[in-house]
Amino acid sequence: MISVGRKFLTELELNQRVELRLGDMTKFSDQIPEQIHAVSCVFALHHLPSYDALTSCIQEIARVRQRSGCAVWLFDFTRPRHPRTPYVFPEILTPETPLEFRIDTRNSLMASFSFEELCSVLTHSSIEPMQHRCARFMQLYQAHWVGEPTINGPGHHLWQSTELGQQAHKDFQLLRNLFPAVPLD
Repeated sequence: MISVGRKFLTELELNQRVELRLGDMTKFSDQIPEQIHAVSCVFALHHLPSYDALTSCIQEIARVRQRSGCAVWLFDFTRPRHPRTPYVFPEILTPETPLEFRIDTRNSLMASFSFEELCSVLTHSSIEPMQHRCARFMQLYQAHWVGEPTINGPGHHLWQSTELGQQAHKDFQLLRNLFPAVPLD
């Protein structure tokens, strides 16, 4: 995954701005440079094996935020309330995808933390003031975030305005519909 990611970043000419590293989500804060602008964790938390591992991961993110003042963006599945949802959701949402993808989606939903569990861990961390949203339709996605990153130095442009391609714009609109109150733009 790291090799594919690095190739992708190079193709997009982002390899000078983004670094990918292999590591442990529950022990990484001492490996992060002092100057960091954002911690982004997308579709990763549900891979943690336990509530204790989730707590350790969030504590590491909190250490990085305390030290650097960086923004934090967490986005993941939300464990469904109904036990049949993980089986039905992939068949309805992505029926044309390979069976392995649908099985992975099912397993990911079953392994994910509930919105309440993740909110609780975040509330008891030192990451403040964290904001939390669960998707308004199909409440199977959750987003948690705090702040704008601290920018140091003149002429530094962390965020770049780019025109989205047609598919990216379509995907963004879907995300916007799921999370109308989240500052995505």
